[in-house]
Amino acid sequence: MFDHSQLKEPTGQFRTLSLFWEFRHVEGTALFTIKDDAPVVDGKTYISLKRIYLSYDDPTEWEFVQVVFGNWRHWEKLLGNKKIRSFINQWRAEQEIKLRSKGIKSLLKLSKDKESAAKWLAEGKWKGSRGRPSKDEVARETRIQAGIEQDLAEHWERLMTETPATNRAN
Repeated sequence: MFDHSQLKEPTGQFRTLSLFWEFRHVEGTALFTIKDDAPVVDGKTYISLKRIYLSYDDPTEWEFVQVVFGNWRHWEKLLGNKKIRSFINQWRAEQEIKLRSKGIKSLLKLSKDKESAAKWLAEGKWKGSRGRPSKDEVARETRIQAGIEQDLAEHWERLMTETPATNRAN
C-alpha cells in the first residue's frame, strides 16, 4: 500500500492532519482521504482511510492499526486531533452497526430462539452496563438501533420470501 516511513515527519514525529488530502499543508504529501471514494488529483489517487477502516471486522481496531500504521501510539495521536477524531467516531458508529448486523444475521440462521438472540444482540447486551448512559450515548444508540432495525427488517423479509425447502438447505 505505502511505506510506513511516509507516516512520519522527517523529525520522526507522527503525522496527523498532513496525512489527509482534505487537510494537506504541502501539495503532494497527503496519503489518505477521509471521504468514501478516493479522489484523483493531478494523477495521484488518495486512499480512503474510511474504506480501509470499515473493511476490518475488528471492533478493537488492533488489526487495522497494525496494518495501516504499524504503531498504536500513532493511532492515539490521530485520535487526539479533534478534526480527525470526529470522522473516526463516525466510522466507529458505522462499524458497530455493520458488526451488529452481521451478528444478528448469524444468530438468526443458527438460533432456534431467533427472537431472543436477535434482541440480545440488537440491544447491545454483549457490551454490559455501567450505569445511566449520557445523552450523547442515548442519541448514538437510537441511531444505531434505527440502522439495525432497518437492516433486520430487510433481512427478515428476504428470509420470509424464501421457500421452506430453501430454508432447510441453509
